[in-house]
Amino acid sequence: MVAPAFEESNIRRVMTEGKLIPWDESVDPYRLLADQLVRQHGPEVRVGIEPTTWFWMAERMRAALPTTARLIDAGPLLDRFRSRKSATEAGHVRRAGELAEAAVHVTRLHLREGMTELEAAAILIESVKTEDGFHEPLVQFGPNSAIPHASAGQRPLERGDMVLFDLSGLVDGYLSDITRMTSFGDATTEMKKVYQIVLDAQQAAIAAAGPGVPCQEVDRAARQVITRAGYGEFFTHRTGHGLGLDIHEAPFLVEGNMTPLAPGHLVTIEPGIYLPGRFGVRIEDDILITDHGVEMLTEGQPNLVETP
Repeated sequence: MVAPAFEESNIRRVMTEGKLIPWDESVDPYRLLADQLVRQHGPEVRVGIEPTTWFWMAERMRAALPTTARLIDAGPLLDRFRSRKSATEAGHVRRAGELAEAAVHVTRLHLREGMTELEAAAILIESVKTEDGFHEPLVQFGPNSAIPHASAGQRPLERGDMVLFDLSGLVDGYLSDITRMTSFGDATTEMKKVYQIVLDAQQAAIAAAGPGVPCQEVDRAARQVITRAGYGEFFTHRTGHGLGLDIHEAPFLVEGNMTPLAPGHLVTIEPGIYLPGRFGVRIEDDILITDHGVEMLTEGQPNLVETP
């Protein structure tokens, strides 16, 4: 590891293996790292770049290396390491899910006619944040709930609105990811019908998931339920994704992804139906793939909650 000299003491406190090479700010760290890599691996060294590395950093690294060296995408390799979670990691996500669930309960109790999405989001954040921080939630009222991912805004809450909460708890750096629905006042017959269809789709996807099952088969299971109910065109995104240190990680539950699920994969199951200009429903929970099937890490919401 090459790191600034002024961070050396902090890094050594948490570093458990490997070599630390501190660099002074008068030194070019990219040249320092390049020299070390060439010395250890030769002038044709292949250097893996993590996918979130900024472009200018990769270019600085490329310029410091000899022309015979190559930068390669390390994303697939890192995905294989990160996508399968340990029992400890899964425990963090489970606890994060409990925090998120509790925050939704508190926020529902504070819903009032005329409050804005931003005001509700502030309550949600205050309820879910920990010393680790928080991940920005989505709060969407009425027609805005039909937009799969819309940031909270100034839209006031009205009687009869469908309310969408999409949020994460955060424990030791690990995120949960849930979406919960509430009708503000009595839900209409159609709201209840759509909610039940989405719930059935989610349950079908969970039943389809397991070790060895291709990711696309989980997506197909959810999509088939919604399509048969006549709402296929209104399910506009993949069925789920991995999560952990990042909110979106591999594996992705989407058509065309033949990657087989494996024990330790931790994914969301989040089908949805979005009726433009009216309302939307998404139900999202987190599951862990085990040796023999799946384990629910979040509680689920078997019924549409109606807030008086």
